[in-house]
Amino acid sequence: MDLSLAFGQDLKKHFLCMESFFSSLSRERIRNIESLNHFCSKVVNNAPNRSVSNLKKDLEDLCKSSFLAQLINFELTELAQNSVYVPVPASFSFFTIFDCEYCSLFILSRKGSDFNNSLHCSPHAGDRILVSLNTEGIIYNLYNQNNPYPIDIIDRNKKLTLIGENLNLDFGEAILLRKDQDVFEYSKRNHQVNVLALYSKDEGPFVWEYDLKSLHPLRIVAGNYQTSSRVEHTCTLLGEIGNVKSIEKLFQLLEHSDFNVRWEAAKSIMWIDSDKGIEALNFLKNDSHPEIFKAVEKAFKQIENQSVI
Repeated sequence: MDLSLAFGQDLKKHFLCMESFFSSLSRERIRNIESLNHFCSKVVNNAPNRSVSNLKKDLEDLCKSSFLAQLINFELTELAQNSVYVPVPASFSFFTIFDCEYCSLFILSRKGSDFNNSLHCSPHAGDRILVSLNTEGIIYNLYNQNNPYPIDIIDRNKKLTLIGENLNLDFGEAILLRKDQDVFEYSKRNHQVNVLALYSKDEGPFVWEYDLKSLHPLRIVAGNYQTSSRVEHTCTLLGEIGNVKSIEKLFQLLEHSDFNVRWEAAKSIMWIDSDKGIEALNFLKNDSHPEIFKAVEKAFKQIENQSVI
């Protein structure tokens, strides 16, 4: 077989694979930026095990290449050719480079002042790799969350373990943050934070939120924005809007598989109509989840105390 023909066929297969694997908004960028194309080949090859941890060295190599300059040049060229070009999804604080079935690559940018009033911290619901894009590095604190299982039942006797304080992540250096284990806190000493971040989409439904002073857990929050946290947020919005027509749908969510959604639905019903809210509490008073059981018990005590007053 002619070698040039074989090479051409392999190249065609490569591009077809890349075309089908990444979102349409990413493909043009991947095709035109050689270093990114090379990294994305590694992402495709890594797909069977879905672990972003295997890509840590490759992500560091990407940053050491001319990738950032090529990316900026590509985006400026696109903008020059099309005045209404917008790199979606993006905002003032993040820019999505690519998105695929099991991971996403972003550039994240935040001001140091964003961390000044931070009182809480949480682990990530999925594995993540952060690479510093700050020339002076990024100052951070690292904690370990020891055995937070079952993840949907909080144990307030547990405590974060400080692994290191005021550590420095040098420019181009990567750190792997393991799901449910590592808690990464940006130091207030950073003036600006710019990172290249590779996020796994294999996320758990919940994470524990910790108090930065005591290092004890405060509450359980939704970990996967793609699932229950959206529904939970919708419940909150419906409660704030206060339309009685929402109550029927909210009652249906009292049987949702995630306990945080069930409880948020009950709270929202209470905000809209207190009598219906008591019905919702009665519906949940025998809920199998201990957090719901305790919350309902506490709510009834508060209602009883208000009645006495």
